[in-house]
Amino acid sequence: MGSWYVFQGDAQVERAGVVVYPPPGPPPQPQYRGRPFRLSGSTSTFYTDQPIIPGGSFTWGEATRDATRIPETQAIVDNIIGLARALQPVRDRLNRPFQINSWYRPPAVNAAVGGAPQSQHLFGRAADIQVQGMNGRQVANAVMLTWPGGLGIYSNIPNIIHLDTGPRRVWGF
Repeated sequence: MGSWYVFQGDAQVERAGVVVYPPPGPPPQPQYRGRPFRLSGSTSTFYTDQPIIPGGSFTWGEATRDATRIPETQAIVDNIIGLARALQPVRDRLNRPFQINSWYRPPAVNAAVGGAPQSQHLFGRAADIQVQGMNGRQVANAVMLTWPGGLGIYSNIPNIIHLDTGPRRVWGF
């Protein structure tokens, strides 16, 4: 005879139509403690301290400015996820914290900050970041050969770099 193994949380036992395992109890507390919010195209609740991608360093709070800039469409949500996937290897390679200054911007916010009319920020495909201990030019030099999209340095804010997943282009050098 072989052995059978069941892992906690993977089984439910009923007796006479009543669940006896796992034992009834209070519902589990959410794993995240940040501000809850909803995203377009999903019925789930997300939290500002929840990573955008599993095991990732970037949170929904960073992408949405603490849930004050909620994406209007599923396409924008998908673009935010895509940018997080592209940024994570850069973050891992540099092995330094990133501060997100701006990620997704709704049209009114983009206009108010003087963003380009077709800015990649409008579509969730751009982030302006600051890397601890590095200026923008140092970050740009570190990622220039591998970053597939837009890469920009701002002359008026030298510690910030723009990275996006739009077409390949560079500026500010």
